[in-house]
Amino acid sequence: MIVVYLPTSVRHIFSREYNLKLVYVFCFTFLFPTFAKANEPLRVGLIEGGRAPYFFAHDNPRTGLYKDILTAISRLTGVKFSFDYYPQARLRKMMISGNLDVEMGTDPLWRQAANEINQSVYSDPFMQSTESWVVALNNKDRIDTLIATPGVARPCLVLGFNVETNMKKANDNVKGNSDQHLLNMLVRNRCDIALIPDVILEYYQVVEDKRFVLSPAKNKYQLSIRFGKKHQSFLPKINKALREIKQSGELQQLMNKYGINHSY
Repeated sequence: MIVVYLPTSVRHIFSREYNLKLVYVFCFTFLFPTFAKANEPLRVGLIEGGRAPYFFAHDNPRTGLYKDILTAISRLTGVKFSFDYYPQARLRKMMISGNLDVEMGTDPLWRQAANEINQSVYSDPFMQSTESWVVALNNKDRIDTLIATPGVARPCLVLGFNVETNMKKANDNVKGNSDQHLLNMLVRNRCDIALIPDVILEYYQVVEDKRFVLSPAKNKYQLSIRFGKKHQSFLPKINKALREIKQSGELQQLMNKYGINHSY
């Protein structure tokens, strides 16, 4: 066996180079992917076709309240967001699977499936939501009966949304793609009654539309930002940003931009 003895100075040079290589390997293997992932935008799921004035369709130049709120949060926190559009039912499944990171404007009461509870965390509420029952004019005299006796009703709702508790007793319900679709089906007598947020009814001026009759619903909901549980660490700075845009009046300005007068 041949043994080669290197001078101490040479051994130190090789040792330093080796150590540097180890440092580079460690950084690129462990730290760089983590840093890159931390800077990737969080994927926000929005319903295909839009839900004005909360948000508009992907090809509409207008943004909507939800996108504007997230833009303000991004400016204050450095957290980035990207937006993807899917049918509501698919969006909920993608939140569970982790293929989406954020769902805007959600009350935890609406996400009560076991896997939704276990895999979700929520920001502080940013606004309150009220709703109204809507019927076509020809059902004006039946509206109280349709609400109180759902067995005689044909409620319609957006596909993927929860059926209102008292309407679970209805013999049938009709699915639509959007709130506008529900209004069209009511006029065409495809269904009898729908529950729609007042913000949307006001935006489409349904309150003044003589084709419809409205009755306020009792429930009030607190709209929050829903995150996948793996993003729980973002909540403190997200909530801080929400407090800042409330206190500065920026949130109210954004709501006024879309004619939203509801409190938060």
